[in-house]
Amino acid sequence: MSDFENRRRALAAEAEVYRQTIRLEVENIRLYVRQSRQKYGRFRPGNPLFVALAPLLTVLLRRTRPARKLRLLSKMAVAWQIFNRFAPLVPGIISAIKLRRENRKPFREEQKTPAATI
Repeated sequence: MSDFENRRRALAAEAEVYRQTIRLEVENIRLYVRQSRQKYGRFRPGNPLFVALAPLLTVLLRRTRPARKLRLLSKMAVAWQIFNRFAPLVPGIISAIKLRRENRKPFREEQKTPAATI
């Protein structure tokens, strides 16, 4: 009977390990869903930008031939990829431009010479 009891205990321990693994996997899936909602949440139909762009896209895609539609879609995809790549740089560029404007002297003060004050 002890062999049967040992086997039953081993199976119960194995089942508990599987339960814990399933709990961890479910938690990983929940985290992944939350992250993907944050990442792709702007593409939901309730987004005002999506609502505003949908009629524009239908007009653009309806009046062209199928080959032009594919070219337009491929250009839009490339533009989107370029935007996503360079969008993080925009705040730094804007702050550099503002800093340069603040540090720049007015034009007339740069042109003054000691002889001009006589």
